[in-house]
Amino acid sequence: MLAVTWPSQVLAQDAVEDFGESVEEDIIPVIRDTAGLRIKLAEQTQNPKTKDIVFDVILYSQIRSDRVSIEWDVRGSGALVSPESSTIISVDPGEVHTIQIIVRPQAFGVTNLSITVEAFESEGTFVSTAFQRIYSYEDGTRGPIPGEYQTLELVFMLTDIARVLLYIFVLILVVRIGYQMFQNWLNHSEELAALME
Repeated sequence: MLAVTWPSQVLAQDAVEDFGESVEEDIIPVIRDTAGLRIKLAEQTQNPKTKDIVFDVILYSQIRSDRVSIEWDVRGSGALVSPESSTIISVDPGEVHTIQIIVRPQAFGVTNLSITVEAFESEGTFVSTAFQRIYSYEDGTRGPIPGEYQTLELVFMLTDIARVLLYIFVLILVVRIGYQMFQNWLNHSEELAALME
């Protein structure tokens, strides 16, 4: 029986030893929000090719404000993929807004993502914050590695293999058709030569 081990599985086995005891606690983002401005931080599965991680900042508003400032910052071994690090939006009671932040871990270590949402209205200022710690390996893979990442990694690998096989099939088909056309031309030339004799 053949056992296949993905590189990510080997990395995942030593995740807690590599990063320390606090890894499991840090998977859940730290949220400090107010009743008028609630935040949820949702992390999508990391892209195995680019190593990008998309975070959805979901903002639930119970206030009305035409000036809500959302700022985010990344420090440590990762970087923001998009150049912008802030935006200003308008909100009304009952509205839900989603903003995507793309982070790319780049080395072994810790990346800290911090988000501050500040709403200005007549009754005062509302401030909510979110914080997420991201652990990564030398190649930028997020640790500890979830099963969804391994599944996506397998899908990408199978897609790459299928693409290579398709290229080989097309190449063989082109060579075969070309050879057949050459054989037909050669036979036609021989027939013409025989007729001219």
